[in-house]
Amino acid sequence: MKKRFKVLLILGIIVYCIIALYPSYSYYRIADKEALTPEQREKFMNSAIKLGLDLQGGMHVVMEIDDSGMDDNAKRDAIDRAIRVVRNRIDEFGVAEPVIQQQGDKRLIVQLPGLQDPERVRKLIGRTALLEFRLSNDSCGGK
Repeated sequence: MKKRFKVLLILGIIVYCIIALYPSYSYYRIADKEALTPEQREKFMNSAIKLGLDLQGGMHVVMEIDDSGMDDNAKRDAIDRAIRVVRNRIDEFGVAEPVIQQQGDKRLIVQLPGLQDPERVRKLIGRTALLEFRLSNDSCGGK
């Protein structure tokens, strides 16, 4: 009786796994995914397993903070601000599941699955933020 229960339990788990993986199998078998309607694509994407950087391809970027001449509080603040800035810039791409994490005291790891345009990513992440202050002359009264 105990052996029969184990066999039925194992068979039940196998059947459940096959049912759970079928949407992913059917989605990734489709050769021309561009021909899907937006409703079909949404249905598949909600039920299919999302492929990671190793299976889907994409970009893996390692960034390092230049912390020369900074005290400990400034270093922590710099890495926190860098994470926030990189996250905001990556959100412009609309990447489904980006990974942005701190490694050690001064490194950032950025993983962008599915992105195939490395130049655009380098330009967006690596650009320098610019803040300008301009004086305006309000004494003219618009004349």
